[in-house]
Amino acid sequence: MKPASTIKNNSSTVAKCSELAFFLLSIALLIFLIWRCQFGFAQKDECFYLTIPYCICQGDKLMIHEWHETQLSGLLLVPFMKALLFVLDGTEGIILAFRILYTVIWWLASVFLFCHLKHLSIWGALLASICFLLFAPLGIIALSFYSMGLLLFLLTCILITFSHGRVRLFLAGFLLAGAVLCNPYLVFLWLAFSLVAFIREFCSRFY
Repeated sequence: MKPASTIKNNSSTVAKCSELAFFLLSIALLIFLIWRCQFGFAQKDECFYLTIPYCICQGDKLMIHEWHETQLSGLLLVPFMKALLFVLDGTEGIILAFRILYTVIWWLASVFLFCHLKHLSIWGALLASICFLLFAPLGIIALSFYSMGLLLFLLTCILITFSHGRVRLFLAGFLLAGAVLCNPYLVFLWLAFSLVAFIREFCSRFY
């Protein structure tokens, strides 16, 4: 039988190799996906997603000039739209820029996912993170109420599950609020989370 120290060293070596494999593979995929952004015609949905923050930047008011249920998600894109309009000095290349932005954000989220799941299963974390990185909601490379809602809700669940401290829980609540903007029906889940958090805090203080 092998000594416990030897087994521990072997496990540590496997974990380090798995982490290195993930980061090398994810960076290679990031480079490929950014290169891939230049291909494909922007269909009406991809263009529509960008019209919401663009109209807000032009002075439109939500609920007054916009009459659709997906308009609230545009608030999350306004800072990116303003920054890219300033950098590009117009809208030329704006769709490509948002595709690259989506790819980078999606890659950062996959790294975040891997770093939290690796403590449960190193190979499971690697597989889940790579699958997430390669997945695009509805096959559209764009920040939309679909993709942002999924992303923010996933990050919320990870932070709540692996939370250690009030700051991370506060961030989880902030991200869940963003998910509600993308999908207003999630407000019921937000209320349920808030109720559970209140009961937990109340019990920890008085019982």
